[in-house]
Amino acid sequence: MAANDATLISLAEWTKCYFIPLVDRSSDSNLQDAFRLFFSRQPTLFVNGMRITAGGYMALLQRGFVQETPTSVTFENVVVVPESDDSQLAGSVGFFFTTKVNGDTDSRSISSCVNIVIGQDSTLEGPGDIDRRRVTNMSQVILDNGTNPLVVKISADRFTVVD
Repeated sequence: MAANDATLISLAEWTKCYFIPLVDRSSDSNLQDAFRLFFSRQPTLFVNGMRITAGGYMALLQRGFVQETPTSVTFENVVVVPESDDSQLAGSVGFFFTTKVNGDTDSRSISSCVNIVIGQDSTLEGPGDIDRRRVTNMSQVILDNGTNPLVVKISADRFTVVD
């Protein structure tokens, strides 16, 4: 996609198109490819107030969404603040989503509020007309079953999610 405002989809649509494949594992999309298309190479990530690495966030996605099958993802309440007036090249986006997840023994609901900063990633290789928008910063709050927050434990060498 050409990197000029006339041909870019809106920041809200870009966010939906590239975030949903991270949590909706019912499609054939590869999690690593979805991650690469959404995030810059070294994003700053916070989940439930704790800073985590890109690898830690990938582990959270695998634990929370990949091992089980989401039956639906509802993306709602999107707020967009472009970096400059009427530009879709960069900006901040906040949104809320819920997903129903079917596990081996039961189903559950995961709710999340996400705030991201989207910028132009000049490190991406490829022709000059590709869409270079990527998330550079993200802060996410995740609730499991609407009341039980995921507990994120981070040690120097390991990332684990306890529910």
